Amino acid sequence: ERLNLDEQQAGALEVLQQELQETRELMRGGEGEDRQTLKDLVSAESFDQGLALELITQRTSAMQAQAPELVAAAAGFLDGLNSEQKQELSELMDRFGNKHGRRANKDN
Repeated sequence: ERLNLDEQQAGALEVLQQELQETRELMRGGEGEDRQTLKDLVSAESFDQGLALELITQRTSAMQAQAPELVAAAAGFLDGLNSEQKQELSELMDRFGNKHGRRANKDN
C-alpha cells in the first residue's frame, strides 16, 4: 500500500511472498517429526552427532534447492520498483528491521 504498486508489481510481490512462505516451510521441515527427533537427541544418554548433522544438512540442502527460485522472485519484484519505491522500501526495512536489530545489538 505504501509503495503504491501497480498490478505488475503487486503480482511480483505476491510471487515473492509465496516463495518466502515455501522457504519458511522447507526450513521448518516435518516440524512434529523433527521436534521429536531433537527431543530424542537431547534426552539420549549420548548425543548422536551424526544424526544432528544429518538434520542440519537436510535443512541446508532444502534451502540451497529453494534459493534460486527465491532470488529470482526477489529480483522480479525489486527490479520492477522505481527509485522512489526502492527508497520507501528501504525506509520500511529500517523501521521494521530495528525491532530485531535492537534485540541483536542489545549485548553490544
